[in-house]
Amino acid sequence: MKIREKTYFQIMEAYSSVPPECGGIIGSQNGIVTAYYHDFGSDSQNSAVYIPNIDILNEKIQIWRSQNIQFCGMVHSHLSNETKLSESDKVYIADILGVNSDFCEKMYFPIVIPKQRMISFLAKKEGNKISIMADTIEFV
Repeated sequence: MKIREKTYFQIMEAYSSVPPECGGIIGSQNGIVTAYYHDFGSDSQNSAVYIPNIDILNEKIQIWRSQNIQFCGMVHSHLSNETKLSESDKVYIADILGVNSDFCEKMYFPIVIPKQRMISFLAKKEGNKISIMADTIEFV
């Protein structure tokens, strides 16, 4: 994942004092992640699960389109010992990529370990198959 250093640090700052399982969306221009929107989620009694506020996120994606920013993935946080995607993360990623595959063949799904690091995952759709793999983060 190519990302502007400023955007990377904006994401990391957003997770400096929030509990695990918070999230947001990322947007790109010319293949470089340049935008981040922090989602405070929908009302949920379960703080161990991030439930995106779909209506607000879709509004932001529409605004980004008018600014030539393409929605290219979702970020969410995990506890420090959870550095891999969960099975429910993978199911959700497949759903998102399936819905958005008309305008993008790949998307990024980084995990933020608050106050520590970001771990990027790349999801690709090839035909009817979705593959999810670890990805490197490159500052541009």
